[in-house]
Amino acid sequence: MRWLLPLVLSVAGLSALSRPPREDAIAHPLPPLLPRVEWLHWIGAAYAELLADYYWIQTTHQTGEAQTVWDYKNIYPYARMTTELDPSFRYPYIFAAAVLPCAIGHGKFANTAESTDMLERALVQFPDNIQVRISLAYNWSVFDRNYRRAARLAEETSHLPGAPAYLGPLASRLYAQGGDIEAGIAFTRTLAQSAEDPETRDAMEKRLKDLELEGELQAVDRAAGFYRARVGHAPTDIETLLKSGDLDHAPTDPLGGVVFIGEEGRAHSSRLDRRLEVYEK
Repeated sequence: MRWLLPLVLSVAGLSALSRPPREDAIAHPLPPLLPRVEWLHWIGAAYAELLADYYWIQTTHQTGEAQTVWDYKNIYPYARMTTELDPSFRYPYIFAAAVLPCAIGHGKFANTAESTDMLERALVQFPDNIQVRISLAYNWSVFDRNYRRAARLAEETSHLPGAPAYLGPLASRLYAQGGDIEAGIAFTRTLAQSAEDPETRDAMEKRLKDLELEGELQAVDRAAGFYRARVGHAPTDIETLLKSGDLDHAPTDPLGGVVFIGEEGRAHSSRLDRRLEVYEK
């Protein structure tokens, strides 16, 4: 019991230290100010799981408040602190890895290094966990474009008891084709279907729509390239590509926006552009 009062006082102090700093007059908010995990282990080794629960609450709170890329990036310090205090707490690794990445246009995502770090650390703790392995193979393939590494992990995972049947063929596809948007969509759809909780499922379904939109944008970009090479200038709109036969179908935006060709001749989504304005604000 002699540790109880110091622990209570320490946690009270940590609650102040753990709030993200104010965004006054700075373009990019600083990460939350957190104590060193070594210090937390020293002052309350017997209460590590209790402290982990505290930082897990902070993780979920930050997720609920997040609106911008930088808000989502600040989920990472809380999630990492949670797992460093309680490495056997599996859910925070997978949850944080799923919610951290944010689409920023043209197939690019922010906060992917942090997402991958959570999964690589999870793999050390849970080497035979199929969900962790599939999620990490997804990150290496879609975010890092390291298709061979993703293929090797998918192939290894396909031999584990309980592994889904699609992993073997998917590994072969990654080896043979080097990865593409369709492989990313296949990964994401499976992750959404196999998610163990609604939060991860929602994050994967949202990312699935991002990737499906990217596939539509890439199709328009390819058609615009064909048109430009033949005619000598960029098309002004989607209808021009449809009439010329360079585009075989009208693109649809799974996010509910409108696909159009910008002044520079590349495809955009009205929905994605509005989100980028929020991120850059």
